[in-house]
Amino acid sequence: MWRKLTISLALAAIALAGLAWPSGGEAQAAAKAAAKVNFQKIRKTQSGKARVTRIIRKRKSVRRARTVRKSAIRPRRTNFKTYTRKLKPARRATARRAATRSGNRKLAALLGSSTRRPAFTRREGQIYAGGRYLGKTTVKFNRKLKPGSILVKTKERALYYVLPGGKAIKYGVGVGREGFQWSGSHRITNKKEWPEWRPPEEMKQRELAQYGRKLPDVMPGGPENPLGARALYIGNTLYRIHGTNNPRSIGKFVSSGCIRMVNDEVIDLYNRVKVGARVIVE
Repeated sequence: MWRKLTISLALAAIALAGLAWPSGGEAQAAAKAAAKVNFQKIRKTQSGKARVTRIIRKRKSVRRARTVRKSAIRPRRTNFKTYTRKLKPARRATARRAATRSGNRKLAALLGSSTRRPAFTRREGQIYAGGRYLGKTTVKFNRKLKPGSILVKTKERALYYVLPGGKAIKYGVGVGREGFQWSGSHRITNKKEWPEWRPPEEMKQRELAQYGRKLPDVMPGGPENPLGARALYIGNTLYRIHGTNNPRSIGKFVSSGCIRMVNDEVIDLYNRVKVGARVIVE
């Protein structure tokens, strides 16, 4: 009822004032003005948290846009030192060739320097490195042994030939595996070139039982013979200092008690040692 009364009073006031009813365009303009006023009121009544969230979002979008513009203008730099360090050798070599073809000398130099191995420096008296035998070397020798004597150190897998003047030639050798190691002092009783091999009966039975291999009674000398190019017989034992047809066994505990050497080095030792020379095995 009050609404009807209010509406009728408003219409009467308009009629008295001589005002015309607003047209369609005027009504739209009035609606837009009212909406603007209402939006401003709503904005004023919003909480501070909502306004802060809107401002932060706007700043983030601006920063993102700036980053995109910068990346488009100036590409991202690559740390080539870190990049080349992480590459595997095969990929590094491929990348180095590609950089050389493209003319990028700086990158090619970085890739080239990272692939080079550091120069190996052999220490005094060193005969093994990385599981590999490096060959004989001359070392200082302080043991009181007569020049021409032989000292075998099983734990070191090394044989020393004593020289005059407090020096010795150090050779790498293969020694007896566990259960076949021995020690003692003897003399060289015989020397042979390209010796034939006569495996003892005990060894033949052991090889047949453990590995199913039948060893021959006699194997003539030659490159396939396990005794190699030379043999030095120790006392009245079954042990010898001899060459081998398996150079990879040097520096390992592999034999049945004999001392193995590389063929080139056993020939060198053979030419130096005389029959009757003392041999000490520790």
